[in-house]
Amino acid sequence: MAWVTTSKTCVSVYGALDDMNQFAQPKTFEESGPMAMQELQFFISLASGDLNAESAMAIAMTFEGLLNASYAGQYKTGVDANKAITKIVAMLEIATKTVAQLAEVVDTIYIF
Repeated sequence: MAWVTTSKTCVSVYGALDDMNQFAQPKTFEESGPMAMQELQFFISLASGDLNAESAMAIAMTFEGLLNASYAGQYKTGVDANKAITKIVAMLEIATKTVAQLAEVVDTIYIF
């Protein structure tokens, strides 16, 4: 999936991350797609894996809630909140994964 403004998933991911103040500096939509998880505010590069796992879980829960409540995301068949959060956490924990790759995962979870 390309990181484009015509994708409701991409726009929702960008909007939710922006709402959560995850960009250290204001980022345009285009700038945010290639950003790595380690560049987002929640990620602590010098922290232990356990601390980043906890941060990822907290962010995933808020992110998932925003996608549902503010961006009208509807679960795809066979997905529930627990499955959604598990998939999101798995992406957030990997420092080198990008926001665009997170959107690809979100696209497997929700219909916008």
